Amino acid sequence: MATKKRIVWPETAFSRAPALGANDAVAIGRVVYQHFPHTSVPEIVKSEQLNLTSMTLNRCLAAYRVATELGEGNWEHLSFAMLRTLDSLAERQQAQVAKRASKEKWSAHQLQAEVARLNKQKKGKRRGRPALPSIVRAVNQLTSFAASPRGIGASLDSIPELTPDQAGRLRQATQALQAELRSLDSRLRQAL
Repeated sequence: MATKKRIVWPETAFSRAPALGANDAVAIGRVVYQHFPHTSVPEIVKSEQLNLTSMTLNRCLAAYRVATELGEGNWEHLSFAMLRTLDSLAERQQAQVAKRASKEKWSAHQLQAEVARLNKQKKGKRRGRPALPSIVRAVNQLTSFAASPRGIGASLDSIPELTPDQAGRLRQATQALQAELRSLDSRLRQAL
């Protein structure tokens, strides 16, 4: 844990780690709820000099709310993405969906689809902005990750540390991503 202004933050709040895990996200959310109850998220990011975006800090708050609602021992099997996704459900639904996700070994995307389905079933008008199509969310996430301080560009310095086997697997993964992006681009051109 790192200390800043007598507040103990998880190290990942300041590091250039590629992604936050659920435990770190919940710990960061806990720090904000305990020490900054009346401070805006952008102010916290700036004053504490966190290596997080305001959006990521908001997602940590969502993860903390869900972890608190589910209780100790009932959320640790969920990823950060799963915790923040569950935040859009009513508290009574969070535990049911979390148990089902664990039992059926859902991915974060499967959980997001189920939560979107449940949210569509809600009676009355949906609050806030209309939901974005899943492809828009996926491309936004990819773009945000690539441009973030924890993105691919921040990791390029570690390439010389790779074994030939690791480099080969990463190259296969990037080639598969390129193929997916080319296919997406082709379908988007057809939609224009």
